[in-house]
Amino acid sequence: MAGIYVTVLALCSTVVFRDSMAFIAQSSQSPLKVASFNIQHFGRGKMADPVVSKQIAQIVERYDVISIMETRDNTNTALPDLWALLNQTDSWGLVYSNPLGRSTYKEQYVFYYRTEKARLMGSYQISDQQDVYEREPFAAEFQYWSVATGSKRRVALMSLHSKPLDTPAELRQLPGDIKDTARHFSSAGGVIAMGDFNADCRYVSATKQGTLDIFDPNSPDFTSLIAADSDTTTKQESDCAYDRVISYGSDVRPQEAKVYNYQTAMKLDDTQALAVSDHFPVEFKLF
Repeated sequence: MAGIYVTVLALCSTVVFRDSMAFIAQSSQSPLKVASFNIQHFGRGKMADPVVSKQIAQIVERYDVISIMETRDNTNTALPDLWALLNQTDSWGLVYSNPLGRSTYKEQYVFYYRTEKARLMGSYQISDQQDVYEREPFAAEFQYWSVATGSKRRVALMSLHSKPLDTPAELRQLPGDIKDTARHFSSAGGVIAMGDFNADCRYVSATKQGTLDIFDPNSPDFTSLIAADSDTTTKQESDCAYDRVISYGSDVRPQEAKVYNYQTAMKLDDTQALAVSDHFPVEFKLF
């Protein structure tokens, strides 16, 4: 059967890939594996290090779709360099936000995705008219093969890296913006918000967490998938569940959410692990 050609524009480059039956055949064999990863100060410095850049690529390659945050790349080279590494072994696409932030310090949200497992349908930058967020959330809609239903489904994935001292206010705003994203992507079965929410320890105490809708265990709308007693940090002196995943919607089926401890998996010492990031990825499978 003839395929449909889809063009992805990224970093002034054009990549053409074939959207064919391979999308369904390969995707139907396993659930979509998704992650969020705060790569501390991700930019040219880390991609210029051959050891660290290879380790980052190895982590990214575990997934079918991954959101990367804390991207600071004034040279505009880190994103395409990582993309090139990934495309050595498979076909990957990416979509990213503009640099975001109130001051000269700005970060970007980035999604990398395997083109035979996920099809980018659109992106959406949350409007922050009241200036609640330091870096307003960015969302992308993907079509994927649902192994639970045996059919194509859509999901909106949303990224947020909160400003630590503003975290309570940002997380109070987040439920409304999750619902706004669901309305924007009306064909999606739901929204999964993920990222470094700074949602623990000195930024959001257990008491404060109990006042937030996204962490309410009795919420009719939201399900928090990463346990509050998880440790999503690589520093030995830290034990905080900063990184979270929140599910919203009746037609999304995330399961097996957990922290991926790459330090243990890749047999890195403390210095080597911190050279990659001060955070571990949080991951889940979409059935």
